[in-house]
Amino acid sequence: MFVNSINHYIIIRGCSKLTGWPVRRVVIDGMKIRYRDEGKGYPIVFVPPWSSSSLVFEESANLLKNDGVRVIRLDMPGWGGKSGPMLLEPTFDNYLEILTKFVKSLKLKRYALLGYSLGVPLAIHAITKRKLNPDKLILVSAFHSKRTPFEAHQELAQRSEWFSRVKQLGIPWGNFT
Repeated sequence: MFVNSINHYIIIRGCSKLTGWPVRRVVIDGMKIRYRDEGKGYPIVFVPPWSSSSLVFEESANLLKNDGVRVIRLDMPGWGGKSGPMLLEPTFDNYLEILTKFVKSLKLKRYALLGYSLGVPLAIHAITKRKLNPDKLILVSAFHSKRTPFEAHQELAQRSEWFSRVKQLGIPWGNFT
């Protein structure tokens, strides 16, 4: 079906409005995982930071894909953009499994893995737990913490429920009420 409107075409075809490259999907554990696969050459798999999407790598992708690099940008479920809903159990290990299964679904013999922010500990854990074996590891804005954003998010949700209940009951709690 040919569509005259470019915006309509982009929506129907699932192309990135910024790059024009098609958004692809792979089904992992029953979930449709979105990603962008651009350029030809040595592949680099990009793992985005928490609450971001593959669009955070847009400028890098535009430079690299024209320089003989295949750029594969993953959208983690619930992290940003149109990446789909958050996992029912948004734990570090569950996202680690998605990353592992995603990379294995690509059937790459040689590749580099680039982690940005929270993508860094995911990439490092995937390698140290021998789930993935990239030729190269690229770390951008790396951090290490005993607590991940997933744990902090769960703790915040629990505290919010508790504080909300305290406020409903009219119990004085510092400057909270």
